[in-house]
Order: sequence, then structure tokens, then C-alpha cells
Amino acid sequence: MSAEENAALAREIYELFNRHEFDRALEHVSEDAEVEVYYVGLSLRGREGFREMMAYHKAPFPDGEVEVLRQLAGEGGVVNECVYRATHTAPLPLPDGNEVPPTGKRIEVPFCEVWRFEGDKVRSLHSYSDNMTVMGQLGLMPAPEAAEA
Repeated sequence: MSAEENAALAREIYELFNRHEFDRALEHVSEDAEVEVYYVGLSLRGREGFREMMAYHKAPFPDGEVEVLRQLAGEGGVVNECVYRATHTAPLPLPDGNEVPPTGKRIEVPFCEVWRFEGDKVRSLHSYSDNMTVMGQLGLMPAPEAAEA
């Protein structure tokens, strides 16, 4: 696919995620997709792994929405620079197996994902973000101070 088609497909999948249309999003995912969510240590495979990744992000934040800020696309994939905005209204699972009870607080978290395509299917998704920002916005630790320019 062309760079423009890859960028458009990524935006479409994010919109399907925003609307909780996981089954429709999965139509665009390879059977043997690789999903790495580095900031929480998730390493998942296949369409069910992609579904698990989407559910992991929606379950504690049902109103969560991704906004794509910028994309750098090529014929083999696309890098998406985004922000996730949501309200914490359900338990948030932690990598150690514990959970954070709902805080009712809003989060706004920047993240970056590298998507690779084979034809018109997502072959891999590698997600990078900052857990410290989330924990600070939920009031679970002091928010980091902004760096001076």
C-alpha cells in the first residue's frame, strides 16, 4: 500500500477503537500480528492479542479516545504520534497483578506507535508511552515537573 493509504488505515483503526468497534478494527489486523506495549510489558500475538491490547486500554477508561497528532508514513508502515484522553472509571490493572481502583480523574497521555503493514493488514504494532505521566495524573505519585527550556 502507499504511504498515504497506510496513514489513512491507521487513522481508521484508531477511530474504530474510539467507537469500541473492536471487531471491525480486527478486520485490518494480520492473523499473526505482533503487539508490543513496552510501557506495561505486554507482548501479545495475533488478532486476539490485538483485541486484548485494545481492551486493556479501554477497560479502565471506557470514554478513552485517541487523537492522531502527526504521522510519518511509508510504504511499509506508519509512525503515529498521538494523545490519549480518558477518564479513569474502572480498575486499572498493573504489571505486577495489582489494580488501581477508579479515581474519576482525567488523563491526557502522549504516546507513539510504530505500525508495520503487510498488504492492507497490520503486521506489527510497537507502542511507546510514559507510565509516570499516567500515575501522576491519577494522583498516585507526584507529577513530574516540566523541564526548563
